[in-house]
Amino acid sequence: MKILVVRLGMLGDSMFIVPALEALRAKYPHATVTALLSPKGATILPAMGLVGRFLDAIKVYDIYHPKIARWSVGRFLQKHSFDLLVNFDIDAGLYTFLLQKGRFAEIWRMVREQVSDGTRQQRQVAIGDCPHIAAQYTQLVTEKLPDAVSYLIPAIDPNIQKKSAKFQQDLRGKREAFLVGIHPGNHSQDTNTLFQKKNFDPRAWTREATIGYAMRIAAAFPGTRFVLTGGWYERKLTRPLLRAFREKGLDVVDVSGKTKKITDLMALLLSLDMYVSGDTGPMHVAASLGVPQVGLFFSTNRHDTGPLGDPAKACAVVSPIPCAPCLHTAHERQCPVETNCVLELTDQVAFERSTVFIRHLYEKVKP
Repeated sequence: MKILVVRLGMLGDSMFIVPALEALRAKYPHATVTALLSPKGATILPAMGLVGRFLDAIKVYDIYHPKIARWSVGRFLQKHSFDLLVNFDIDAGLYTFLLQKGRFAEIWRMVREQVSDGTRQQRQVAIGDCPHIAAQYTQLVTEKLPDAVSYLIPAIDPNIQKKSAKFQQDLRGKREAFLVGIHPGNHSQDTNTLFQKKNFDPRAWTREATIGYAMRIAAAFPGTRFVLTGGWYERKLTRPLLRAFREKGLDVVDVSGKTKKITDLMALLLSLDMYVSGDTGPMHVAASLGVPQVGLFFSTNRHDTGPLGDPAKACAVVSPIPCAPCLHTAHERQCPVETNCVLELTDQVAFERSTVFIRHLYEKVKP
């Protein structure tokens, strides 16, 4: 049996299909499973050790160059036929393209609104009191909602562990510093980032709140060293933050742009004692490694897109504003700039809600 699995999302979106891939392999243990993934998904899933375990092959769909991607994938689909298409992507245009170019005996797919066309369908529900998206994906495969889902890596690659030990040695220095990673970027370099020109951003904290939170941690937990993370393009975010941290007398290191490979990012995260991030890809990578983390949730729902690692190692800090979560990620103009989910979650509120969690981690490093 030949199966094609499709999900063209970013890091988090790609990792959300992991429980469904496990369920699919359990259902069809002898099938040949090929995954059509975005470049980010094509790097993280092999790094998690899924190729050879849940997947047999990966085909990259370069979402950054769609014309070339469609030509390449179109030729691939014309040469291969599949018994089953499992389409976790709800983009209607992509689904139409797959039907035009490919041959599939059976189709399972996620939809926004259910339609009657003979395919097995699962309507994706977002925000409010709803199951995690990963659970919804798994339900498409199993036809029942699972009790729990996780993408926690059972065995980390020894090469990643070796890189992690080197990172930890370099970052801790001669003394046993308490390493706290902070990821200020979110989603992309143009939207939903910390230092964009708009006054309101529903997926990332303000610079002032980030600095204030770090100062509270440093004052309560002596010996803390902050590690700023991000891609090469996020250096425009981390460099101003680096200067601000140093002006406040905080011990800080900027490693943004130094983790070009996903395995480097995984090794870096594994070397940290704690990670602070918004609802973005690196948060999910950290969760898959079992790295303790403080997750900041503003307009997004932690029950819908929260981390799926070790629950005991995750502290979700949710905005106290009554209308959150609302998932106005793409519609920030609907929200007032005077009071919103980002501004209502102050550094004081965040620190009060995460102090006990941080103290528990701190005592393990500096008893």
